[in-house]
Amino acid sequence: MEMLPSTDEEWKMSAKLFETQWHFNNCVGCMDGKHILIQKPPESGSLFFNYKGTFSVVLFAIVNANYEFIYVHTGSNGSQKKSKTYLTPTCVDREDLERGTFINGTWRQATNELISLQRNIQRPSTDGKNIRNTLTQYFNGAGSVTFQDRMIN
Repeated sequence: MEMLPSTDEEWKMSAKLFETQWHFNNCVGCMDGKHILIQKPPESGSLFFNYKGTFSVVLFAIVNANYEFIYVHTGSNGSQKKSKTYLTPTCVDREDLERGTFINGTWRQATNELISLQRNIQRPSTDGKNIRNTLTQYFNGAGSVTFQDRMIN
């Protein structure tokens, strides 16, 4: 299922919803992946065998600011690395076929200043932990909003 915004105006509207409802600037969706346990298919070898030692398929989804699914992908086998699942070819902004390049939306420009993301997003790093701790302190302190505990609990 794919219902990603298709125009610049729709992307801007999605970003505006995150800003007004959740106080997250330059955000257009929340994504997550989950291993769904399955019985090993006959003659599949290690195709569905994951790092947890079980057999699974990966459910990957993106939701908008209203908790509505705008993208769902269930076709990845459990042995596939998460970085490959997250970087699905349909989750790009725009593609210039003549030049063979991707054109990032303006909402991505702020992320370039924060952290340089690597393909292996599972690799733990001190920088990542420090950023997580800083954001945790902010959102549990000065950046807290009245509705956040209602959503978390």
